[in-house]
Amino acid sequence: MGRQLGVIVVVLIMSLFAFAHLAAAGQAQVTGSIVGRVTDESGAILPGVTVTATSPALQIPQVVNITTVQGDYRLTPLPIGTYEVVFTLTGFQTVRRESIRLTAGFIARVDVVLKVGAIEESITVAASPTVDVQSTGAVTVLTKETLEVVPSSRAGLISLMNQSPAVRSQMDIGGSQSNILPAMRVYGIGTQATSWLVLDGVVTTDAGQTGGGGSYFDYASFEEARMQTIANDVEVPNRGVNVNLIVKSGGNEFHGTMSWEQTNDTFQGSNLDDTLKAQGITAPNNLVRRFYGGGDVGGRIVRNKLWFYTGMRGRMNRENPLGVFQADGTPGVVDQTQFMTTQKISYQATRSQRFIVFDYYQRLIKDDPMTSNQGYETKQNNFQPQHTTKVEWQAVKGNSLVLSAQVARWRVHVTQNVADTHQPEMIDVFTTYTSGLNAGAGNIVDHYRPWASKASFGWYRPDLFAGSHDFKAGYDDVKTTSGRGWMSRPPEEGGDYGLQFNNGAPFQFVTYNAPNYPRTTVHSTAIYGADKWSVGRQLTLNLGVRWSRDDGYIPPQCREAGTFFTANCNDHIQGATQRSWSPRLYATYDVTGDGKTAIKGGWGRFADWRNGNHVLPLNPNVALQRVYRWRDLNGNRDYNPGEVNLDVNGPDFIQEVGRGNVTIANTVSNPDQPQTKEDQFSLSIERELRANFGFRATGLYSRRFNVIRTQNILRPPEAYTIANTRPDPGPDARVGTADDPGASITWYEYPEALRPRTFQLNTLVGDPNAMETFKTIEFAGTKRLSKGWQLLTSYSATKLNIPVPAESNMNPNTDINTANRTWEWLFRASSAYVFPGSVMLSANYEHRSGDAQARTVLLTGGNTIPSITVNAEPIGSLRLPNINNIDLRLSKRFNLGGGRRLDGQINLFNATNRNTTTGRILQSGANFLKPTAILPARILDFNVAYSF
Repeated sequence: MGRQLGVIVVVLIMSLFAFAHLAAAGQAQVTGSIVGRVTDESGAILPGVTVTATSPALQIPQVVNITTVQGDYRLTPLPIGTYEVVFTLTGFQTVRRESIRLTAGFIARVDVVLKVGAIEESITVAASPTVDVQSTGAVTVLTKETLEVVPSSRAGLISLMNQSPAVRSQMDIGGSQSNILPAMRVYGIGTQATSWLVLDGVVTTDAGQTGGGGSYFDYASFEEARMQTIANDVEVPNRGVNVNLIVKSGGNEFHGTMSWEQTNDTFQGSNLDDTLKAQGITAPNNLVRRFYGGGDVGGRIVRNKLWFYTGMRGRMNRENPLGVFQADGTPGVVDQTQFMTTQKISYQATRSQRFIVFDYYQRLIKDDPMTSNQGYETKQNNFQPQHTTKVEWQAVKGNSLVLSAQVARWRVHVTQNVADTHQPEMIDVFTTYTSGLNAGAGNIVDHYRPWASKASFGWYRPDLFAGSHDFKAGYDDVKTTSGRGWMSRPPEEGGDYGLQFNNGAPFQFVTYNAPNYPRTTVHSTAIYGADKWSVGRQLTLNLGVRWSRDDGYIPPQCREAGTFFTANCNDHIQGATQRSWSPRLYATYDVTGDGKTAIKGGWGRFADWRNGNHVLPLNPNVALQRVYRWRDLNGNRDYNPGEVNLDVNGPDFIQEVGRGNVTIANTVSNPDQPQTKEDQFSLSIERELRANFGFRATGLYSRRFNVIRTQNILRPPEAYTIANTRPDPGPDARVGTADDPGASITWYEYPEALRPRTFQLNTLVGDPNAMETFKTIEFAGTKRLSKGWQLLTSYSATKLNIPVPAESNMNPNTDINTANRTWEWLFRASSAYVFPGSVMLSANYEHRSGDAQARTVLLTGGNTIPSITVNAEPIGSLRLPNINNIDLRLSKRFNLGGGRRLDGQINLFNATNRNTTTGRILQSGANFLKPTAILPARILDFNVAYSF
């Protein structure tokens, strides 16, 4: 139905314009606007002024508008870029406004005063507004110029998000995180499941909890990156970070870049000190070699008609992980290689209609990160191709009617290769050390979106009702089929089972239901409407509502028989269908009326996009694992038939749970399953302090409710009636030693009669006691690159109130010290200064609070729950050290004439050579607080680029 609706809407919209007479205008997939009023020196309005905008970003020669009887003009939609706007009227001097920088979604108000004089006389002013007095959201925009200036490792999305005031992702040092999917947190809220990642108009957020599928992007292909975390409008379903990556386009003039960036261990220092050595870290995480390079070119095929852009780049990264050694004692090696290609065609069919075809492909082959708490044989290699394609149509009629329609397809695939270790998968639950075959070996993940469509309709009506109205309506339809399963692992490669030891002693046996490839479909269809209502020139109301239908189901499928599980087939299984209304009510007030000071605020409701991992457990063929007691009868430290009673109703059976990403199993649909929603209240003040320099202060309150948790219908929380109390053994995990805190920990288990698998029947419910709240203050300042310098700086602090982890099982044990009521904060500053001779020095500084943590302890001796790991102390009783990092860049530009230039750069990452711990073991025992990750040591990086 959603696909049929998409086809109908696209056809109707295009038919509407097939025979229309359309005025000249230009549009790109993400646009801005220039609006304003023209008056004379006495303040009287001037109708009939010709306003002409030109820019290399326009695929037509110019955009023209005539001021109305109120003296107002409106140039929209305009592709992002730098504009010159000329104001002419007979009998008045011509005014020329240069260097007006339009970024994605920005509405630049440019009011002009014309002086009486000869038409040949002209006045030229170069300045660009910094305050958008009509839009409400707090936005961070990184233009191509900014992206080229900041000392970044070009590690894709992580490098971008680490320039935002609000987004916390991994701490990247010179590309150290280039092989990692971004972990995102915004104002204290983990946003993997609610991020909204858009690549040139195509949604590349997966439908699972990671939210990062397809997020290995080509950093150098971006014309602009736009990040919004507050007051997302109705086009965006989620409240998480909204990242819009706009890819470069062609132009009437040919342009291109060839670049190469490289470094190796020769240019890296060492930050291994006595403290780390005392904790058993004898080898730092050294870089072996890293490079990133390639080129792109854009230009015209037909002037003002047909443009193209193409790019190709590659990346290679090889490093020695912290404290990881091969069997022969040499440092372990983790590799990554990536290949990326980008193609884009822009066709201006008429002066008012435009078509865009876009294609991006990347192929990533990488080893997963390793720590000193795993054997080198567990090194896991995987293959990750990803492909994004779209066709888009855009049309305008004058400056009042704007339409667009798009169809796209997207696919990301991951295959975790199976290494020939000749060992089974093993873990010691006491030390948490893993060995043998990697637990992820054989995992196959596939997200396929064969058809995603969207369309929008914009209509501007001045003087309609108490002001002007910029109406917008649209729809989007996204359907994703995902598979998260495992191939079968032959016995000689480790087999479809895992072994668990407890401080070296055989403990538990785990079986897997491989091979399996469970397919799950989630389908989201939404319609929305919005009105940007300008009441006079100072007050703008941004009002909108979004209605969505989120569906999820399991298509018919079968699973083959494996070593430990029988074959199984299922018919269509329908999950809960969720429908929601999400109103967004915001306002902006231009305090002084000159476009320099604005108060913004309002309320928005957001309904979480349907999470595929909430539907996947309904699949009877989902990846499963069964846990049993194990007796190693022959002492060979491996499983042999007869050592475990595999009957799920027998005495050795403990539980059946999901494997890998699946947190629960044996699940039935809850037709009343609520949709997690969030109310977000915001209030900001923005002020243009001087030309190209703006400041913002924001207060934010968020409330998340209908938080999803799991509940065992046949084994409810009140069934946990048996208390087990054990003394807290302290950090060394040994009772009776000096570090014992003198406290006890109690966990609960259920009676023996409820142990068999038949008593495992789960469902998803909303827990009213799990409501989360977040309170944030944020300050941000931006000085655009002008007069030889730029500055970006921000500070945010958030108080979290998370009473219980989302999606956790509802039983007494999940409430043990799991509430998070801590603060986190983040300060960032980035600056650049251009010296004479085209020499530039730039710097990034970041201070972020360390993550709040808690010591955990393994408790054993139970019956139906033989062992359990719980927090021994509240979250926040421990905290990782705060991170302080400085990156520097020195560059020199050589102008070669004819628009050609050569740029050389030297980057110094982690200039102060900090070795701050970023990961460590939290479980009580001999390795308690042993670092598993630290900041990489100071490193020099070299880059050369030729542009024309």
